[in-house]
Amino acid sequence: MDLETRIPVRVDGKDTYNRIVNTAKKLFAKKGYHGTSINTIIATSKIATGTFYQYFHSKKELYYYLVNGYRQRIMEVIHNNIKDLTNRYDIEYYGIKAYLDFITEDHLAYQIIWELLFVDPKDFFAYYENFSKSYTKQLLNCGEIKEDIDCKVLSYVLIGISNFVGIEIISDKKERKPEGYYISAIMKILKDGIFK
Repeated sequence: MDLETRIPVRVDGKDTYNRIVNTAKKLFAKKGYHGTSINTIIATSKIATGTFYQYFHSKKELYYYLVNGYRQRIMEVIHNNIKDLTNRYDIEYYGIKAYLDFITEDHLAYQIIWELLFVDPKDFFAYYENFSKSYTKQLLNCGEIKEDIDCKVLSYVLIGISNFVGIEIISDKKERKPEGYYISAIMKILKDGIFK
């Protein structure tokens, strides 16, 4: 979806803009996209109705702004952590670790991104297809993956591992694993396989 949000230049405008975005993020995560109205966002943000429309045309535009923001930040975080690496093992280690660290810091990412499945399933699948295309290209070009491995399937396996281990990490549990436990467990599976 093409976004035409009008990001403000003045400091007071930026503060208001950020308040709208942060309020919407929390409301969408808690109540879902369909359970959150523009009026609730406006009231909770403590702004005038006209102020909302000064920055966003619609609730959907605001929601997609959040989804696209997460996509861009996740890709940036991963890129920044792997950009100087040449070994595929290290790239996977630090890329997956960067994603897990990001998710640990911002739990709302899951609710916002996965809510897309209920807003527009086509866009939800496209979100992951875009990740997969980029990932597949990297896997094909690295020269370290066995020739009989389907790199597209592998990209989804790795995305799935990252997603669901991330869910495990942020789930509310009494027993926390030591730092580095999950990434070490993931890399052991990737390096050694699962079969005896």
